[in-house]
Amino acid sequence: MSDMHDTTKAIIHTQEELERLCEYWKTRIGLADWEFAIRIKRAEDMISESQGDCHWKLSNRQAVIQIIDPVDYSKHNMGEQDMERSLVHEMLHPLFGPVDKEENSRLEDIMLEQAIESIAKALVKFRRGQQELLP
Repeated sequence: MSDMHDTTKAIIHTQEELERLCEYWKTRIGLADWEFAIRIKRAEDMISESQGDCHWKLSNRQAVIQIIDPVDYSKHNMGEQDMERSLVHEMLHPLFGPVDKEENSRLEDIMLEQAIESIAKALVKFRRGQQELLP
C-alpha cells in the first residue's frame, strides 16, 4: 500500500481494507445504521464509467458500492487513484439520498456531485492528518 500521507501517489487498498475503512467512516458521517457492501470491480463490470458507483435503498438503509480496480484506473485517470476518497465519496451519496438522483445532467445534479466530492476530499485529508483541507 502507498504512503497514506503522500497524495501525489496512488492510494490503493484491498477489499478487506476498504471494508474496514467503510466501518470507520460509517460512524463519522452519520451512517452507522447502514449496511454497505463494498466491491472492487473491473471497468467492464462497473455500472457506470467512473471511479466508483453507489446504489442505495433509503427504506432499508442498504447500499452497494463499487470501486474501480486499480488495473483499469488509467482508463479513467483524473490524477492518481485514491480508493479511500472514492469510497467516502460514494458513501456520501446515500446521505444526500433524498435530493440525489441517478441522472447527473441537470445543473443541480452537477453541483451536488461537486459538493459530495469536495466533502469526501476534505474528510479523507483530515483523517490523514493533513493541515490543508482544500486543494
